[in-house]
Amino acid sequence: MTERIVSGAAMDGREASERVATLEAEVRKLHTVLDGVEAYVYMKDREGRYTFANGKVCELFGRSLDGIVGKTDRDFWDAETAARIAAADATVLDTGEAAALEEVTRLSGVEAARIFLSQKSPLRDAAGNLVGMCGISTDITERKQQLMTLESTTALLHSVLNNLDAFVYMKDPELRFLYVNDKTAALFGKPIEAIVGRTNHEVLPRDVADHFSATDRKVFAEGCKQVMEETSVGADGRTHYYWSHKIPLFRGGRAYAYLGFSTDITELHETREELRRLAMTDALTGLYNRRYFMETAEREFREAQRYGAALSLISIDIDHFKWVNDAHGHPVGDEILSRIARELAEHARKSDLLARIGGEEFLLLLPHTPLDAASALAERIRQMIAACRFEGHWQGCIQPTISLGVSTQLASDETLEGLLIRADRALYLAKANGRNRVCVLASGPAACMPPDLVCDDA
Repeated sequence: MTERIVSGAAMDGREASERVATLEAEVRKLHTVLDGVEAYVYMKDREGRYTFANGKVCELFGRSLDGIVGKTDRDFWDAETAARIAAADATVLDTGEAAALEEVTRLSGVEAARIFLSQKSPLRDAAGNLVGMCGISTDITERKQQLMTLESTTALLHSVLNNLDAFVYMKDPELRFLYVNDKTAALFGKPIEAIVGRTNHEVLPRDVADHFSATDRKVFAEGCKQVMEETSVGADGRTHYYWSHKIPLFRGGRAYAYLGFSTDITELHETREELRRLAMTDALTGLYNRRYFMETAEREFREAQRYGAALSLISIDIDHFKWVNDAHGHPVGDEILSRIARELAEHARKSDLLARIGGEEFLLLLPHTPLDAASALAERIRQMIAACRFEGHWQGCIQPTISLGVSTQLASDETLEGLLIRADRALYLAKANGRNRVCVLASGPAACMPPDLVCDDA
């Protein structure tokens, strides 16, 4: 019996030893695993003393595991860092709940700070009692510095892009906005977050979106920079003009987006149009000037000649206009000229070309108009002006009359000059026959109205 008891005790002792050896082997494996983790793994008891630290922690503190176990953070970190860590640990130990946080730390005697992303969890024994905490910390110093550098660079770029006198934007191949600067968002009348991720048609009026989408697609279709003038109608109902540069951005040989810069050139466009208008109009009357008339009349002449269409011309001169200037002064003369110009413009069709060619002389070109219709129009104009009574800041009433010469393009005409010469000669005959009348000169004798007056052969 005694031998069996001793034998049983020996067996229990061997099993215990084997169990201890097995556990020690498991611990060594765990140590090896934790030492190989690219993170700082540690455990502390409720008083903040280290009970475990992996190789990364040992390397950080410059101590062996034996030199760390039993120590607190005050033995490794500067006082401010140790206090912050202790406060964070206390939160976990007091609440019994895990916590994730960023920790800015400094080792004792080291100026450079390190930033850790830490996950701290409570440790409990088999009975469920809180006995300490376990922490896993990742050094994110470089990542944080990169992020801060990136944020600083991004803020700088935003500042630059938001202070450019241009609308800056990015779109992907589906024409979704990837980026807009503040100026673009203000133009659309929407916050940036209501624009990014949306398409042209989700942000802009349909007609504007259609217009921009056509030019956007061209960037991706051709895969090269596009420079163009674009237009849109603003909330004020005014047409705005933009000079746009759209540059494709490539990744892996494929355009994944484009970067756009648009400058508002509305004022420049309007100035350009105004200069163009001034270059072709008479400053006093607002009618076309001689230069523009001759350029346009040449094109109309060739068009009529090519297609055999009718083309007539009325030459108009104000009667006794020198007397108006001499009797009332040139400012009054200018006023009368402007008023007569307005009356003439009211009788001209959109397709007609009315110009002041100098002094008190006007020309009215009538495309697709035969001689008889042109003559009838000339007589209506004459009667209309004869019925006008101009009153103003001058004394009395001025009742002007005009003389008109009418001609039409002939098949034999090789240039516009023949038509101009005949209309001018018809005007001269109208004046020679008493003024305030219409004289018609085709290829034969000139006929003047009123009908009881007939001019000599041309």
